[in-house]
Amino acid sequence: IESYKGDYYEPHGVGVWTEGQPIGKFYLRQIDHIIQDQAEIDRMLANGFSFSPSTPGPGDFLYKNTNGDKKINDDDRVLMGNPIPLFNFGINIGMNYKGFDFYTLMTGVAGVDKYVSGLFNHNTHTIGFLYPTRFLDQWTPENPSTTVPKVYTGNPINQQASEYNLYDASFFRFKTIQLGYTIPERWAKKIHLDKLRLYVNLENFFTFTSFPGMDPEMSGSAYNGDLNYPLLKTVSVGLNINF
Repeated sequence: IESYKGDYYEPHGVGVWTEGQPIGKFYLRQIDHIIQDQAEIDRMLANGFSFSPSTPGPGDFLYKNTNGDKKINDDDRVLMGNPIPLFNFGINIGMNYKGFDFYTLMTGVAGVDKYVSGLFNHNTHTIGFLYPTRFLDQWTPENPSTTVPKVYTGNPINQQASEYNLYDASFFRFKTIQLGYTIPERWAKKIHLDKLRLYVNLENFFTFTSFPGMDPEMSGSAYNGDLNYPLLKTVSVGLNINF
């Protein structure tokens, strides 16, 4: 955005529009660490700190007070991440040899992030929904995790818009892989055909990414893991017949 409203941050979901930044630049809280001891929060309260939406305790995120006003709230959000890929690329390869033919289409992006929202990434429990296995490592007094906070029922304290939900969505994908074989013309003529080709085709079969959601290619910078479906892998076998 080259010219819009000066240095004003216009909110759009978990992103903002502001001059000098790409459309939808993420505007999120930073995480300092997961609190392990109630004494840490007691000391902060005694030193004049306040917290929004509520005061955290052991097992909760301690968000960074980036502006130094001792009020830990949404005013501490900072710009981060890349909502638009820095690089897009594609590769086509086609080869033929002695009746065999091979084709592959590879695509990918690099330097892009997605914010994962919805129950897929929530730290609040909702009856009737399954959760990623990483929540087995959630914080408890017996398991003082430093990566997965305490899980609540109906308390959003650990589900503020933060870098915790921001993931690298770069990927490299084999969109299509096809291998075929065309029988020699003299063999085809024996069965009264001009051409007979057999092939096997793979679609979306191999994807390399660290993104935890169902599909890093899903459109949009904010990704709702509950409402999207995984990209289907397809194996097909066929014949091309010319008379």
